[in-house]
Amino acid sequence: MRVKEDIMEPDELLKQATNKKRAGDLESAIRLLREAYNEISKSQVYYTVETFLRLPAYLQEAGKGDEAWRELNNLIAAGYPNQSKNPLITPIDHSRIYDAMRLFLQREGKSESAVKFGLLSYVCGGLALYRQGHSTDPDEFFLQERRERLRTDFSRDKIELTVNKLLKKAGKEQLREKVSSIVEKYVNKLPNIKLGELAQEIDEAILK
Repeated sequence: MRVKEDIMEPDELLKQATNKKRAGDLESAIRLLREAYNEISKSQVYYTVETFLRLPAYLQEAGKGDEAWRELNNLIAAGYPNQSKNPLITPIDHSRIYDAMRLFLQREGKSESAVKFGLLSYVCGGLALYRQGHSTDPDEFFLQERRERLRTDFSRDKIELTVNKLLKKAGKEQLREKVSSIVEKYVNKLPNIKLGELAQEIDEAILK
């Protein structure tokens, strides 16, 4: 008689993946993460996007850069198990994924390409603030706080600081004003923003 194997809960699998990584066994850590994700997909339990950003980070560390990049792109395109469909949350998820893409590229020594993803992350953060500040939340203090943060975090000075930090790593600080103007143009279009067009303009400014 075949004995049914015990199925571990996602939290236990995630914990074991952490332990395996700390022990230097990345292959086992990756396998355990995939098992955890599979179990999460069968449940109704919500896990944050950070849970799913672990896999591409582990894959990159294991020398599997192409596979890691595919995972990151899949998170943007298809999402992750039980992902919230709340339009106030989605841009936050995308902001964190784009930032993980930035970090991936910087670790690969591709700091010029990383600029675009850093700025996509930044602008997605602005989209989240805009939507939250114009939501139907009955808390007027919350709405005002979101709107004020949008004004301060996406002022011209803050845009230039963000842009310059990314360009400095790429050795392209001379493009600060040009790239800042591109970002400011799209921030001023919130919430009607096309990230694909923003990405293309940034690439044209930096990589040409």
